Amino acid sequence: MNSILKITLLIFTITIGFNNEAFSQRFLKKYKKAMIKNPSTQAEKDKNLILEYLISNKLKFESTESGIYYSISKEGTGGHPDSLHMVNTHYKGYRLDGKIFDSSYDRGEPITFPLNGVIKGWQEAIPLLKKGGKGTFIIPSHLAYGVRGAGADIPPNTVLIFDVELMDFYREEEKVARQKKIDQENILKYLKDNGLKAEKTLSGIHYIIEKAGSGAEVKETSFVKVHYKGSLLNGKVFDSSYERNEPSMFPLNRVVKGWQEAIPLLKKGGKGKFLIPSHLAYGERGAGEVIPPNSVLVFEVELLDVMTEEQLLQTQSEAAEQQKIVDDNLIQKYIKDNNLKAKKTAEGVYYILDEEGSSAKPNIKSQVTVHYEGSLLDGNIFDSSFQRGEPATFPLSGVVKGWQIGIPQFGKGGKGTILIPSHLGYGSRGAGASIPPNSVLIFKVEIIDFK
Repeated sequence: MNSILKITLLIFTITIGFNNEAFSQRFLKKYKKAMIKNPSTQAEKDKNLILEYLISNKLKFESTESGIYYSISKEGTGGHPDSLHMVNTHYKGYRLDGKIFDSSYDRGEPITFPLNGVIKGWQEAIPLLKKGGKGTFIIPSHLAYGVRGAGADIPPNTVLIFDVELMDFYREEEKVARQKKIDQENILKYLKDNGLKAEKTLSGIHYIIEKAGSGAEVKETSFVKVHYKGSLLNGKVFDSSYERNEPSMFPLNRVVKGWQEAIPLLKKGGKGKFLIPSHLAYGERGAGEVIPPNSVLVFEVELLDVMTEEQLLQTQSEAAEQQKIVDDNLIQKYIKDNNLKAKKTAEGVYYILDEEGSSAKPNIKSQVTVHYEGSLLDGNIFDSSFQRGEPATFPLSGVVKGWQIGIPQFGKGGKGTILIPSHLGYGSRGAGASIPPNSVLIFKVEIIDFK
């Protein structure tokens, strides 16, 4: 090697070593000077613990007036977040003894939170970074979880260390505005790709009215009956009343805002297609596994009927009375077809006494123990204690009205059959897949005991 180059490198090495040593000695002197003799408060004890940690690990940290020690390894770019920002960070949290108590890196996903919603130490430390910045922060216990601690991993009065990477920060309204822009771009692309021309509301809903319909206008308080298909922009269907072969009825003010604004663009008999931006649908939370976060929703809707609450109640009442007649006719036909002798209560329950049982009979306040088999008029069994090999015990007041009326027709030891019209069973809603809406129920029963 050239002798001049050797001498140059030697001088450079000595100079760097001297500067580093001088720098270390400067910080060492600074730390020792900051140590508090005879600390009396927890804050003073924490300060000494932090300084001892820095000295033993030969670390060069600055400090804030509140007592946080920090080292910025990467400054980042742009401005600094403040208390009104949402921040997105990757971090690792550990104690002075090196024990890790939390890490977003281990979970493989950064965390987003309002800066004013976390411990005070983070509220002060994070604004020392810019977007893309990295740093290490040592937070005294009074700016962390204090005397209460936080579970087994963070005992009371624990100093915490955080390695933090500030991925992003924003105000909530800025995030919403960004997503609105993205949604509109995606909607316009969808329309262009599918050769569609649509109108647009002020809120950002794009719509195509195939048929306007006629009659009364839909109001916020209206009950609407609709057939619909809901899909994502990629064409994946997440819900369809057409597939269920049953339209939906609901109060308009109980659904997502996009529907509350879109449905009134139709009248009874109208049809349309609506593209609803995510902020008017399920937003950043999405809806289960079928609707991802920030999804634009496409709805093809047919408005079948519009009613006020009073009209709905009247319609339901008329339908219920009509269903009672239908059920009674079905029960009478079943009795006749099976050559049965049945009695009928004033409420419309039919019962057949094979064995009446004791003279003492249960009432609505009784707890009864019964064996039973429940079936539909077509003979399909939906429940049976006989098959389970164990009778059921329950308060009579806790079952369907048909049982409350039918069971007291039997005494202890009584056996027979109860035929229950749907309005005294599970009504128009049914019960799961095994009991369809408006089903007459047949129960073979045996009264084991009652109290």
